[in-house]
Amino acid sequence: PMLKYLSDCRLTEEVLKQLMDGQKICDQVNVHFSDEQLRKLRLLAGFNDIIIQDALTAYIILTLNIHCYLNEDSRYILRTTTFVNIRGVSAFDRSSWSCC
Repeated sequence: PMLKYLSDCRLTEEVLKQLMDGQKICDQVNVHFSDEQLRKLRLLAGFNDIIIQDALTAYIILTLNIHCYLNEDSRYILRTTTFVNIRGVSAFDRSSWSCC
């Protein structure tokens, strides 16, 4: 999916250049959590108004930034782009799951 800030009323060449420039300074991170782990993470945040996505994003950024700090790596996370449920599958929608 194309993010709105990349495609909003601009020439295709400009959008593609920004995308390619971003790829040079960004690393993709793929992490998987169970329903139970996500619920526990939200509870550990300690606030009722924190949603799971906010708790998860904060946890990932904090964990990776601590790793960078301890290893004297200057590549701290300064910005994040998050795609949630891009395939339209909900963890709570068991009918979409297949079993082997």
